[in-house]
Amino acid sequence: MDFLRAQFPFDRLTHDELALVEAHLATLTVPHGTVLLQQGGEPSRYLYVIKDGMVHFLRDGRIAQILEEGDMFGFPSMLNGGAPAVDVVAQDTVTVYTIPRHVFHELVKNVDFAEFFLKTLSERLRSMSPMAGASPLSGNITAPVAELITRPPIFVPETATVEQAAKAMRRAWASSVLVDSTPPGIVTDRDLRTRVLANGLGPETS
Repeated sequence: MDFLRAQFPFDRLTHDELALVEAHLATLTVPHGTVLLQQGGEPSRYLYVIKDGMVHFLRDGRIAQILEEGDMFGFPSMLNGGAPAVDVVAQDTVTVYTIPRHVFHELVKNVDFAEFFLKTLSERLRSMSPMAGASPLSGNITAPVAELITRPPIFVPETATVEQAAKAMRRAWASSVLVDSTPPGIVTDRDLRTRVLANGLGPETS
């Protein structure tokens, strides 16, 4: 629960909503190659939150997206009640937290919590839509980078604190932010968890 409480949008839940999550939360560890959700298969029964490891979204056998620690999946299927649009496959030993569908549906009554999933779903649909007409030999792996860009880059100044970087990510619903330095840098939400919070550093850290 400490991990989830530090994750957006779980930090928007009330005390009672967090207690509901805690009462039904489970941990699942799976080996490399495990198919957690199958394209065209049964709707997801859980909201999955990645604790450790990496998963690939595969559409028709091609990589559509890569998710890692702190990312979530399973919610598009639960929101629309339909089959998953992609295969979700573990790329190493993956540990996920699972929250049952009926609990998720209670949580999305909280508007601040629900807004995150609706915006994330919109971003995923936009990022994967160019794949629909791609040939098996094209796809994202050979596409020019310029074709994959869906919005302007998000920068913070070289003098920014980690708190300012985190706020910039939240405003943009992004998992990373660029640092306007020479050469440019990048800070990800994973950096904030593993290199700041886990090391006991405060929000004023440069």
